Amino acid sequence: MMTPHPLSTLCRCARLFAMFIAVVFAGAEALGGSYSQNFNAAAVGTTSLGDGSTISASAGTITTSVQQIAAGNNALQMMATGFGGNSAAYRLPDLDPTKPIQSFDATFKVKMNKQSAGAVPGAGWSLNFGAVPTTGNGTGEGGFVMTGGLSIAWDIYNNGGGDVPSIEVFCAGVSVGNSPRTFTYDETYRTVAIHWDFNGLDVTYDGVAIFTDLPTPGFVPLAGNKFAFTARNEPSSTMDMFLDDVVMTTVIEQPVETGGPVISEFMADNNSTLEDEDTDSSDWIEIYNGQNATVNLAGWRLTKTVGNNSMWTFPSVSMGPYSYLVVYASGKNRTSNPALLHTNFTLPKSGGYLALIKADGVTIATQFTYGQQYQDISYGEKGAARTLGYLQPATPGTKTSLSTAQAPGGPAEDVVWSRVGGIITAAVPVTITAPLAAGAVVR
Repeated sequence: MMTPHPLSTLCRCARLFAMFIAVVFAGAEALGGSYSQNFNAAAVGTTSLGDGSTISASAGTITTSVQQIAAGNNALQMMATGFGGNSAAYRLPDLDPTKPIQSFDATFKVKMNKQSAGAVPGAGWSLNFGAVPTTGNGTGEGGFVMTGGLSIAWDIYNNGGGDVPSIEVFCAGVSVGNSPRTFTYDETYRTVAIHWDFNGLDVTYDGVAIFTDLPTPGFVPLAGNKFAFTARNEPSSTMDMFLDDVVMTTVIEQPVETGGPVISEFMADNNSTLEDEDTDSSDWIEIYNGQNATVNLAGWRLTKTVGNNSMWTFPSVSMGPYSYLVVYASGKNRTSNPALLHTNFTLPKSGGYLALIKADGVTIATQFTYGQQYQDISYGEKGAARTLGYLQPATPGTKTSLSTAQAPGGPAEDVVWSRVGGIITAAVPVTITAPLAAGAVVR
């Protein structure tokens, strides 16, 4: 048996050690911020926790402050019996200054109790993440109004007319999930566990899974976003609500590494996704510089024809590290404004070829041979794995991880009903025609 040379063994060990260090540091960069608060170190009656958070209420500390719930155990009271119309907010510090996140976990305990069994509960409360306003107390279960924000609402008041108590999720103010619930009001602290990543939102309340991988279209986590709780005791004044054992953790989003500029996304059938400076809905191509270095695209080319590597040439335009550039594939051929570039060709909807070629005119940085394209659905790469597929919603000029759906084979076909809708006063047979695609099913 051949004995390995000591130097080769040392080199292998050095390589393994280097790999280990790289993995450790890569993981360390991905770790985000964390926040933990059990309120036990805070003085009873205070709204100053000394941890960068802020607590405010329209009725002041008499309704919203740290309170002792047992010997050596404090909690934060957000609603108090006897004070109707009160709204309160508990803002957490920024856990990831200057950096967007790719996931977060939140766990906490909540107690909801009423003055009596027949008393009417308060309006509700919510957990929010986004561009939390620096002033105001929000709207309880309605949370804060935040462009691109996420609010998870415990809407516990029965407003009638079908608006029953529920746990409801809002993205940028639009409801994306609603689960009617029958809530219990007593002295029990119930655990809430929430997880979000680009696959969706998970919410568990009192050990029951409410949502699992719920899509969150419209939620765009950005640098500077914060967590905040809001609550309000309206229209009733007969409810107490406490928070305890609040723990938040985040994971910083890592940029996708591509080694240089690539085509990350394109749209060949743009109807209403993006308008150019002429208000035309032109086709578009997104370039992503996936490296920690600035690059100038002068001399780089785009083409839709195999072998024609000089169909359209970029002017001098600089791309910063991990930045995006949208080029309109409009056929207008404009290069004077680097922010409003237009190719001299358009993209065929029925399928075709698209490539980005380096300035040497030979090296292909990215190429696609793509099939049928669909209105306002883009095609491109998603995530660190750079999987290819149709993307919805499209994300021109930003990361495709915000697309809530990616499908390798395009959108599903519509089923065909045997009759149109309308008022039906008697029993009638109705049939549907299944999609033609192999393996398609109607659910």
